Amino acid sequence: MLKLARLNHSSSSTAHLNIDFKRLPQHIAIVMDGNGRWAKQRKLQRLLGHHRGVDAVKRTVDGVLELGVPYLTLYTFSTENWRRPEEEVTGLMRLLDHTIRSNLDDFHAKGIRLKILGERDRLSSELLDLMDRAIEKTKNNKKLTLSIALNYGGRTEIVE
Repeated sequence: MLKLARLNHSSSSTAHLNIDFKRLPQHIAIVMDGNGRWAKQRKLQRLLGHHRGVDAVKRTVDGVLELGVPYLTLYTFSTENWRRPEEEVTGLMRLLDHTIRSNLDDFHAKGIRLKILGERDRLSSELLDLMDRAIEKTKNNKKLTLSIALNYGGRTEIVE
């Protein structure tokens, strides 16, 4: 990923990056894939790869904010991911819970509006309550709309 440092649209510090701020996309969508494989290649537990993925997400969110792109969607957990081992699914749900809790105040302070896309039926009531509180807390923020596609799948959309 492009390393960004204190960018703004008029800064001479961005000149070397050759970024035309008038031609930036309004919406960036990222399919978060490969964290488990990354860990496996390094003989690490798959969940450690997912934790490292969260670190990459934080850097990405900050970069998108600095560039001024107003919409970012992260495709984080597909309906097909429920087929993974129960231990991994449980770990991913705990990681999501922890990530929301530990970043919510920071997201709010940075002007990030959080949206959750996808089916809610298989998610725990605790996670649903947390997501609803996060959505409510950030609903009036305008700098970046961060959409999390969770328990979301194209195949499900076609069937429904």
